[in-house]
Amino acid sequence: MSQTAPTLEAIRARLLREREATLDELERIRRDRDEYEADFGMGEGDPGIVEREKATLLISQYDHRLTQIDAALAQIDAGTYGLCTSCGEPINPERLEILPFTTLCVTCAGKARSQGGRR
Repeated sequence: MSQTAPTLEAIRARLLREREATLDELERIRRDRDEYEADFGMGEGDPGIVEREKATLLISQYDHRLTQIDAALAQIDAGTYGLCTSCGEPINPERLEILPFTTLCVTCAGKARSQGGRR
């Protein structure tokens, strides 16, 4: 574990706030999508289909973010938070400040991007 206990508690608190905000946003998007469908239906050629597709994409993105946040919280619990899952080296604290749920150091993230992956 590359972080001190007080820092980890601050990170945990931040992740929990982000998790709650993400869940709230997911609920709002799903509710809006469902209300739109109830009001207007979803017939073939309906322009509302575009709005539904946008909502579906947003839901997917927020679900992915939620998975990342949960993984970071699990890493804190396991004592592995802040360690690159690829090379095992500590992730720069400034990177973790910006992306608290990142799992890769800058070097490994660059390699993953150049190989077509992302994290």
